[in-house]
Amino acid sequence: MFCPKCGAQIANGAAFCPKCGAKLGAANVAMPASSPVTMGTPAPVKPGVSVSLQSIISVACAALAIFSAFMPWATMDATTSAVSNAASLFGVGASFQKSYTLAQFSQLSSDWGSYRSMGVSGGEWFMAFFVIWLVALFLIAGGAAYYLAKRSAGGKRYMLVGLVVYAVLAIVCMMLLGSSRDFTSDFTGELVCLFACAAGIVFAIIAGNPQRA
Repeated sequence: MFCPKCGAQIANGAAFCPKCGAKLGAANVAMPASSPVTMGTPAPVKPGVSVSLQSIISVACAALAIFSAFMPWATMDATTSAVSNAASLFGVGASFQKSYTLAQFSQLSSDWGSYRSMGVSGGEWFMAFFVIWLVALFLIAGGAAYYLAKRSAGGKRYMLVGLVVYAVLAIVCMMLLGSSRDFTSDFTGELVCLFACAAGIVFAIIAGNPQRA
């Protein structure tokens, strides 16, 4: 530092100038440099993922579609001679009705084998329907669970594929059973399934992919 009066160089912190004797003020005393204060870098905040109301409704519709498999899908009506003759295999009279849920189509396939031996044709596709239902059930339930747990758009896509397969299964089943004289036109399970699948697909499309909050 330098003396403000004579300009002589003096030591830092000196109270008087050694050359001219001038008293040095406190303002001229060098202050120790302060070390810069380092601020810690804040931890990055992971963005959350919001679930829309439409997504929740679509998952609820998917659950309803699964539940529809336990409603009557096929009601056998013993009005034709072939079924009436085969009714004795089950210990029932010539006039009877027997309902099967989609989850019971494997049993229906087994029962139909006995009916077929008495001259009832068709029915080989019941087991195929049962297997397709299991695949759709896996896609819907697994996709919905993965979507709710991980907020994953991939889980929603699997659920949508399962709903489409399920809806097509219901339509084909109604067409085949409706054209058969061995079954009634009671399509409770199929209609509930179609409504639930359609609503689930629509709401899932409206909801889109999960949005970052």
